[in-house]
Amino acid sequence: GKNKTEKLYFSHFNKRNSDYNLIIAKGNVTDPVNMVRALIIEINKRGLNFEHGDKVYCVFDADDNKTKDKQIKDAITVAKNYGIEIIISNPCFEEWILCHFEKSTAKLTNNEAYNKVKKYIKDYHKSYDVYPILVDKTSIAFKNAKIKEKYHINQGRNIYLTTSNPSSLVYKIVENLK
Repeated sequence: GKNKTEKLYFSHFNKRNSDYNLIIAKGNVTDPVNMVRALIIEINKRGLNFEHGDKVYCVFDADDNKTKDKQIKDAITVAKNYGIEIIISNPCFEEWILCHFEKSTAKLTNNEAYNKVKKYIKDYHKSYDVYPILVDKTSIAFKNAKIKEKYHINQGRNIYLTTSNPSSLVYKIVENLK
């Protein structure tokens, strides 16, 4: 995407002597299907092998935009054929940040999520390195993200569609990295 918050956050997981090498794919596409297609090119270019434990995640926002549901469904269909796991934050990545502080299930717009984050992190902006502030609250975020996911599933909502606002599946990547 255009903002650096996500890249800065995930870059903190690249540590010396770890059992993995985290690579953040470069690209300027922001729609789900083209993000998956860009990852497929990256998979082929790098010769990744899922049988040997390689994992690929495509992380994007639902953007509180019902028209994005078709794009998400199409992206999931393409991703499954290549072993790519879709990770959605709904409405946006700021929802993952909010999971470190609260477990509210009240629906949010992108702007509302952004403004709520600013209540917890006064200097927050779209290219802010939030990791140092969040790292000690990760177990809280796991718990809150799972509570929200379960809430939506119990309501009969597809966790991969815009109706599951607010939610964030970013915990799945972070749990795997930890």
